[in-house]
Amino acid sequence: MNIAYCISAYKDPQQLKRLILALSTNFSFFFIHIDKRIKNIKEFEAIKTDCPHIIFCKQRFFVQWGGWNQVKYQELFLKEALAFPIKIDRILILTGMDYPLWNNNKIYHFFEQNSDIIMMKGINLTQLEKPSAMSKLLCIRHYGRDWPIKSTLLWKIETKLFRIVATIFPYKRKNYLTINNQQWDIWQASGYFSVNREQAEYIIQTLRN
Repeated sequence: MNIAYCISAYKDPQQLKRLILALSTNFSFFFIHIDKRIKNIKEFEAIKTDCPHIIFCKQRFFVQWGGWNQVKYQELFLKEALAFPIKIDRILILTGMDYPLWNNNKIYHFFEQNSDIIMMKGINLTQLEKPSAMSKLLCIRHYGRDWPIKSTLLWKIETKLFRIVATIFPYKRKNYLTINNQQWDIWQASGYFSVNREQAEYIIQTLRN
């Protein structure tokens, strides 16, 4: 069984190196997405000298929390892992700030014994019994999430202003999706998850269609 660790990184190449070295085995492969806000990626590329099985994604996105570019780089990870010449059996999406609590043998045997398990957070926003702030935000447009604003403070101000505008002049959306003439509930998920090969193929096919 081969495991792909797909890691999104935007700062601290040494911390990324620490994570990769901790997870390095003969069955581990590392797909790295460097945020487009990083202009000089030589410090990241230098990690490859000490860390085996690293593949840097050529396509890069400017990623802001809650933006569609988060979906784009996750989709890119799945495509890269599925197209890899060596068959990948399990895909995990992480960040460069993460670190394993289990040793590699325990991780390997867990996925080997639970090959069909999907590890993914999921909250059904369509079916929430008590409407929350999240379910209300679901039905308004969120503009500017993927604008390449480097300053965290400016980005927070910009998203807050757009949220106020969207609330005052709402362009309402339904709290569900219609796919193939069927109603699909909308779920809130996490940017970090783990799937097997078949599940990854299903995700890509669903996005494509």
